[in-house]
Amino acid sequence: MSPIGYRSIRVSDLSGQIIPENEVLTVIVRNHADSPENKVFDCTAAELAELQGLDDIVELELKWPNGVTQTVVTTRENFDTVVPPEQLKGFDSARGRRSNYLPGTNGG
Repeated sequence: MSPIGYRSIRVSDLSGQIIPENEVLTVIVRNHADSPENKVFDCTAAELAELQGLDDIVELELKWPNGVTQTVVTTRENFDTVVPPEQLKGFDSARGRRSNYLPGTNGG
């Protein structure tokens, strides 16, 4: 009796074509007006070649007091008019604790 095995293949969600494993691009769609939730699909880079990327953008994550999180994408030029580069350099890193935070104080 010969052994039985299973083989998985990846298929483009855009074209239906089989994609070699080393060419699979997983795409997560965020903040699309026609979808209230994030979506995910597989395709190849060639299938997305017509998409035009934006240069010199800034992505902001706004965390509102009511717990809602919002993503804002703007140009660097527009962002720099609101938050000058010199001021941005002095802000805390988003990694780790904020400056001058002490556990058990500052409301924490």
